This record gives sequence, C-alpha cells and structure tokens, in this order.
Amino acid sequence: MIEAAERKGITRFIMVSSMNADTPEKGPESMRHYYQAKGDADEKLASTRLNYTIIRPGRLLDVPGTGKIQAAERITGDRTVGIPRADVAQAIVAVINAENTYRKTFELLSGETPVEEAVGSM
Repeated sequence: MIEAAERKGITRFIMVSSMNADTPEKGPESMRHYYQAKGDADEKLASTRLNYTIIRPGRLLDVPGTGKIQAAERITGDRTVGIPRADVAQAIVAVINAENTYRKTFELLSGETPVEEAVGSM
C-alpha cells in the first residue's frame, strides 16, 4: 500500500501499527513475528517522503469507547490497560489533517485526555 500510495501521488498515509513493533523481542514469544512484521512496515513507511502518522495502540478492547486516551511517543507506566477500538478509530480521524502528527509515530492507550486534545499535543 505504501508503494501504491507513492505511485498515485498520495501524500498522506496513516498506519495503524502496534505497541512493541519497535521492540518485538520484549513481547510474548507467540506475538514476536507479528510485532516484527509491524515494525518492518513502520520502518518502510518512515523511509518514504509521505506525510505519515504511525499510531501504535496497545491491546485492543471490545468495549465502548470513552473518547479519552493517553498518547505519547513512548508511554511509560502500565502499558497493559489497552484501548477500546472506537477510541483508536477516533484517534485515526483526529490525525487525518493534524499536521503536528506528520512524520511521527506514537503510542495510544486509554487515558484521561480527550482524543482531540491528546492528538493536538503530539
């Protein structure tokens, strides 16, 4: 998809990756291949001229969204809290035109900050 976007002259690309994509060796053995593949795709995207944003959510939860997240280049503290899928979707929408997220990678988990505010502070 990255190469197709470049060929078509698309300049904006949003990638949903995963926490641990940059450190697959720290994940459970059964997930390391997944994290490695996500990390490889992230590196490929970051090497392009595209105005990319790579979002790395934690464990995806099948619960209603709250509209509140924590977002940071690297989230410290309890990284096991997960994040509702709806909140990840809301963050994707929020970054579409957010130039402050161009050419950035950040992690997402449930939190206390409204999505738009968290994205705006990246």
